[in-house]
Amino acid sequence: MKKYLRLLALLVILGLFVMGQSGCTGCGGGGVTGDTTKPNVIITSPANNSTVSWTITIQATATDNVGVVKVEFYIDSNKVGEDTSTPYEYNWNTTSYTNGTHTITAKAYDNAGNIGESAIVTVNINNAPRAVLIDDIHQNSDTFGGYSVTQVYATLISKLQSMGYMVRLASVVGFNPSISNYSIVLLPVPFLPYSDSEIQALVSFVNAGGKLIMQGDSYSGDPTNTNLNNLSNALHAGITFNMDIVLDYTNNFGGSNQFPFYQWPLISNFVSHPTTAGVNTIVLFSSCSLSAQTPAIPIAYASSSAYTSASLSRGNIIVAAVAEIGRGKVIAIGDASLFCDDVGNILGNSPINLYNNMTFFENIINW
Repeated sequence: MKKYLRLLALLVILGLFVMGQSGCTGCGGGGVTGDTTKPNVIITSPANNSTVSWTITIQATATDNVGVVKVEFYIDSNKVGEDTSTPYEYNWNTTSYTNGTHTITAKAYDNAGNIGESAIVTVNINNAPRAVLIDDIHQNSDTFGGYSVTQVYATLISKLQSMGYMVRLASVVGFNPSISNYSIVLLPVPFLPYSDSEIQALVSFVNAGGKLIMQGDSYSGDPTNTNLNNLSNALHAGITFNMDIVLDYTNNFGGSNQFPFYQWPLISNFVSHPTTAGVNTIVLFSSCSLSAQTPAIPIAYASSSAYTSASLSRGNIIVAAVAEIGRGKVIAIGDASLFCDDVGNILGNSPINLYNNMTFFENIINW
């Protein structure tokens, strides 16, 4: 009997030894014996050396020869979160961090405890105040038939407020386009030139991360486009507001039979860009054309049937362009009326509510 028990014990020990040598995948807490391959993990968003603000989504991809069990996310070497399934993501509220440079890394783990680490992604946080300054002190109302900016931009201002922005008028708070005070500055059709100090303030604002929206006008002898071009030159934006008007006999708004209202162009030729996402058609009212050179890129063209009053040329007529300068962004549009209200009851509907004009405006603000 004792001999039998000894033989049974020997068999049990031998069985445990064999099990220990063979290993198993997914055994409770045991992992994958013999697996020494580290997972590969890459941060796909945000891009290295990009500027970020508010809340962003950090995204990563991770692969392994057996399987990834989790991805951890680190800000400035401190773990802030993890995700156990694809897509591997973490929503980062940058407002709890100081403006300036920060680093992002990700670590991927497999079931054997191997750890793969991503390359470092460096980003610049720029959380300017969620506020918009609208210029209304450079005779901006002249092109609006004498109506005030608050009258013609009532819907625009309401939309900004619904998006969480404070809106300030230069006539009330002064023209102080500082990144410490505003994240967006809107310059609609300035009849008066900007002083050297105002231009320098706007250049500093953009380079520090601000967003500048410049809106020109069809040329009828007024100095609006010249004033904007002087600013564009100081910014080295590569954008020129041309001294002309864009008209279209074929693809137009058709809201009136009186010249030239029936020739206001419908714009449906857009370049893929965050400002044009979901935009199929916008309508311009009394727009000039633009010229764009590096660093500017066109984002909207008139149709092939459109022409300009200056040259009667057709095709490749730019009506909107953007440029990234320093940490900031510049948006230039040849028309100021497309985001206005119909204060004179001329069209029967406010331009900002026509076609995709509102979507275009929201995209510009969100870019």
